[in-house]
Amino acid sequence: MNYSQVNPKISSLETDFKNPTIVENIGAGMLFYQLSMVKNQNDNYAWCNILPLTNTKWIRCTDFDFSLPDNSIIEGIEVQIDDFDGVFNEILAQDIYLVLDGVKIGIDKESGSPIGISDIDVYRVYGSPTDIWDTELTQIDIESSTFGVQIFYYNPNPFMTFMVNIDNIQIKVYYSISDDDNEAPTWDNLIESSDPLELGDTEIININVYDESTISFVYIEINNVNYTMDFISGDNYRNSTWTPTTIGVKNYSIWLIDEFNNINWTGIYNITVIEPFIEPFNIDFIIIFSLIGVFSIIILILLFSILFIKKENRVV
Repeated sequence: MNYSQVNPKISSLETDFKNPTIVENIGAGMLFYQLSMVKNQNDNYAWCNILPLTNTKWIRCTDFDFSLPDNSIIEGIEVQIDDFDGVFNEILAQDIYLVLDGVKIGIDKESGSPIGISDIDVYRVYGSPTDIWDTELTQIDIESSTFGVQIFYYNPNPFMTFMVNIDNIQIKVYYSISDDDNEAPTWDNLIESSDPLELGDTEIININVYDESTISFVYIEINNVNYTMDFISGDNYRNSTWTPTTIGVKNYSIWLIDEFNNINWTGIYNITVIEPFIEPFNIDFIIIFSLIGVFSIIILILLFSILFIKKENRVV
C-alpha cells in the first residue's frame, strides 16, 4: 500500500473578541483619564482634552487573556475601537500599532481619519481574518500578557480644544491549527482465533490500536485483498469476515492510519489453512460393535440349533 504523508491545516478558526486587562498611558502628549472604562463597552469613557495641534499619549491595551490550541498558526488580527469626539468630527485617529513586550510591532494601520461625533456603539475596524499586520506573531506571542494594541489621537484644529472619548477596545484573533504530531499509530495485543485454520472456517482477528489523534482506518490485507477491521470498543478493532477458500499459508498485514494520514503497519504475519479434520472412529466403539456382532452371530447359531433339534424330534 502506498500513501502520502500529509499534515493538513484545520482553518477558519477564531477566538471571541477579548477585552484588555491592562490599559495605560504611554509616551508624550495629553493624558487620558478613567482608563479602566476602556475594558468594557458600557457607555462610560476614557477621555482626553486635546489642545490645538496637539496629540494624546498612546493609550496602550494589553493582557487580553487569549488561550489558543496547541500548534496554532496566526492568520489574522482584528482590532475594533468604539470612540468619538462628540463635537465637530475634528479629532483624528493618528496611528495604531500592535504591541508586544512593550514595543510596537508591524505596520501602522491608521493614517489620520476622523473618528466620528457620537457614541452609537459602532466599532471602527482595523485588520481582518487574513491580515497579520506585517508581523510574525506566534501562539506564544498572542497568549503573552504583553500582547495588545496602542493608539494615539491628534487635534488638527489650530484654535480649539476637543475631547476624545473611548468606550471600548477589543481584539479578535484568527488562526489555523497545523498537526505537529507526526507520530504514527501504535498497536499491541494481536490475537488470532485459530492457527492452523480449517478450510471453510472463519478467522477472527483482534488488535488494539493507539494514537494521539483519531484513528481513521484500520484494515487487514490478506493475500493482497483488503478487509475492514471494525471498531469494537476502547482501543480494540476486529475483523471476522475472512473465510479462506483454499489451503496453504496465508500472509497478512494490518494497516493503521490516523486522521492526519500518519501510517503504521504490523509487518507480515501468516495463518496456515488446512484440510478439514475428520474425526477417526473411537477404538472403544469398534470393540463394542465387534462384540455386539459376535454375540449376535452366536445367538443366531443357537436359535438355528434349537429349531433344528425340535424339527428332528418331530420327525422321529
